[in-house]
Amino acid sequence: MKKSINTKVTLPHFKRGNLVEMVFNTIRDEILSGKFKQEEKLASQEFFCKEFGVSRTVVREAWNKLASIGLIKTIHGHGSFVNHPDASNILDPICDAILLDKNSTQDLLESRFYLETIIVRLAARRSTRKDVDKLSKIVELMEINADQNNTKQTIRYDIEFHQSLADISQNMVLKRFLLTISKMIQRFLEDYTKIPGTSQNAISYHKRIIRAIAKKDPDLAEAEMKAHLEDVIDTLRETLDLAIDL
Repeated sequence: MKKSINTKVTLPHFKRGNLVEMVFNTIRDEILSGKFKQEEKLASQEFFCKEFGVSRTVVREAWNKLASIGLIKTIHGHGSFVNHPDASNILDPICDAILLDKNSTQDLLESRFYLETIIVRLAARRSTRKDVDKLSKIVELMEINADQNNTKQTIRYDIEFHQSLADISQNMVLKRFLLTISKMIQRFLEDYTKIPGTSQNAISYHKRIIRAIAKKDPDLAEAEMKAHLEDVIDTLRETLDLAIDL
C-alpha cells in the first residue's frame, strides 16, 4: 500500500447545517482535479477532522458519500485510498450499441475535431524538448508497425500519440474528455485503418504536428491538427455520406 500523504485542502466558509455536503464537495473536487493521485492513501479521518474543524461523524458521512460514487475505497485495517473513475468502464456497455453507424461516426469525428484542436494548441505552448522527443518516438514506433502491417500496434501508437498531446496540454479536464472517447476512437480506427494508405497519411500528419509543437507555434499546430482530422473526414465523406460542416 502507498504511504498516506497529508495533502492540504482548502475548505470554503460554510454554515453548520451543511457540513457533510461541504466536506464531501471539497474532497470530491480535490480528487477530480488531480490533487489527490490514483491509489494515494488518504490521511486518517482524524486528520481531516482537525483540518476542517468538524466532528468525526461529519467526516465519516462525507467518506461514505465519496465511497458510494466510487471516488474512494476503504480497505479494513489499511485505510482509505483514492479511486479515480475509469471512463472506459462507463463506456464499455454502450460502445457496441453506438459504433460504427453513420450518425455515431459523424458525432465522434466532430467531437475529436474541436477537442483535439484545443488540446494541440495548449500542447504547443507547454511542451518541453523531452515531450517532443517522446512524441517522435511514438510516431517512429507507429511507422515501424505500419510498415510491418501490424494493425493492432499501429492503432495503439496512433491513440498514444493523441493521448500524449493531452498529457502535454496539462489540462486535466480535456485529457479526461479524450480518455472518455478513447474506446470509441479505438474501435473507429479498427475499421478506418483497413482503408489503404490511411495509416501512412496519419503518420505524415503526426510528424507535421510534432514539428509545429517543437517550434512552440500554437497556430501552426492547430492548423496541422485540423488538416489531419479533415483528411480523415474527407476519406470517409463519400463512403458514409457524412454531413459534417466544420
